[in-house]
Amino acid sequence: MIQTPNDILATGPDSFYVTNDHYYREGLGRILEQILPESLVRWTNLIFVQLDSTKKVDDATSHVQASIALDKIRNNNGLGNLDRERASRGEFIVVDAAGGVTWRVKQPASDKLNNKVEIVERIPLTTTLDNPFYYEDPYPEVGGDASGYILSGLARGFALGESSRDPDGTEPVVCWHVRGNGQNPDKHSAWERRLIFQDDSTTIRSASGTAMIPIDPKDNGGKKQAWLFITGFQSRNMVATKINL
Repeated sequence: MIQTPNDILATGPDSFYVTNDHYYREGLGRILEQILPESLVRWTNLIFVQLDSTKKVDDATSHVQASIALDKIRNNNGLGNLDRERASRGEFIVVDAAGGVTWRVKQPASDKLNNKVEIVERIPLTTTLDNPFYYEDPYPEVGGDASGYILSGLARGFALGESSRDPDGTEPVVCWHVRGNGQNPDKHSAWERRLIFQDDSTTIRSASGTAMIPIDPKDNGGKKQAWLFITGFQSRNMVATKINL
């Protein structure tokens, strides 16, 4: 069931979700998955894995149960947790990398036992995306609540097939901060999509992993800022920069 694993999200010491990011491992089919519209290539899925025992056994498949948690989505790639409250309700985020879409998914209240999830919201962006990060603002009293999704990706994702084979190739980078205009995160009527970092590949090549760490305004002259860290699958280094929130 796990054929093209990309990202993993632990739900406890003995269970996790894992994404299959492609249906085809190679060839034309894999290319089509990345360039055709979402309506034609909903071929990937999300798998839930439960271990009945974490002790070493002779048979690697014994005490392991797996099931499809979410089916028929495009380029199912990165997984990310949310704030503690929503995570405790079985909500998390899944990214369609090629399509540049972040999905909010959640376990239905009536379906907690089999660990299936359903899509509750679709948040589209204008670039490819990769592994998501959720920023929970510990200082909402200063300048408003900046909690939201931190999403990095490629500005020219369509050129990746060619540039990735070139040692001197370039993959321009973007990073988004997406939040709900200060409203209740479960009742968004609109999303604020803010580009907080962009590089032409001079500083960093490609982006697939992002994290943002808050800076205490008391130690920062009252400014609302955070440290943003970005690295990628083609990167030789990591970028660290202060971001105004």
